[in-house]
Amino acid sequence: MQAFKRFVLILVVFSFAASLWARPNVVATIYPLYLLLKDVGDGRIESSYVLGPYTSPHGYELTPRAFLKLKKADAVVAVGCGLDDWLGKAAAGKRVFRLCQGVELVEGNPHIWLSPSIVARKVWGLARFLSGLDPEDAQLFRKRAEFVASRLSTLTERSGKRCAVISHHNAWLYLIKDLGYDYIGAIEEVPHQEPTPGHIQRLIRRASGRACVLVIAEKGHNLKVAELVAKKLKARLVVLNPLGDYGDRGFVEFMKRLISAIRDAE
Repeated sequence: MQAFKRFVLILVVFSFAASLWARPNVVATIYPLYLLLKDVGDGRIESSYVLGPYTSPHGYELTPRAFLKLKKADAVVAVGCGLDDWLGKAAAGKRVFRLCQGVELVEGNPHIWLSPSIVARKVWGLARFLSGLDPEDAQLFRKRAEFVASRLSTLTERSGKRCAVISHHNAWLYLIKDLGYDYIGAIEEVPHQEPTPGHIQRLIRRASGRACVLVIAEKGHNLKVAELVAKKLKARLVVLNPLGDYGDRGFVEFMKRLISAIRDAE
């Protein structure tokens, strides 16, 4: 009987200690925000994501598996501004950090994670958000936010070239502006909707005569129209993914890879 009581006592103490050591479970709606969580959380946060690099957030509907993942989370990190409204009831009662809160969007464009300058400002708010979940590591989160903000600011130092850029869709607007390029427009005016010939001709006319023209196409999408535009303008074609890649180890690395690919094509 005494042995059984000791066993129960040990089990209770172990369970209590485990609860103290448990890391907050935070789920990001899209993969780039998961990468940002990794950079700022630095292993103190149990982080995961709903949508991987090859699943578009546009028109997404929650699966039962994703719903359960969100319901089990302590908190959620989202873009907001309509991009991931599909969270719905899965985020009810949860602490939610929305990247776009307080950000002035350009023509309602919610793809602000592709703006190093915006993320460099918002990362401090994310650090405070994580500190609310794990106060003991607040100082670490602040230091990590400082690191991320500093690195992102360095990445966007302008090269001096003022290239004209056409992209697959307008997700790239913020990054192009941060790099000091001229954004001509998007091939797809509406995500996943085929452009009209007249629209493509207007893009080509607007970019004609420029010494440096870049066309950004996206992995997982039909490249034919982007290749045609690049050929007509004798432009460099760059194929990238605005939602990251499974090989990216953090947000800074993700952004550095995108910017390096664009700059190499100047």
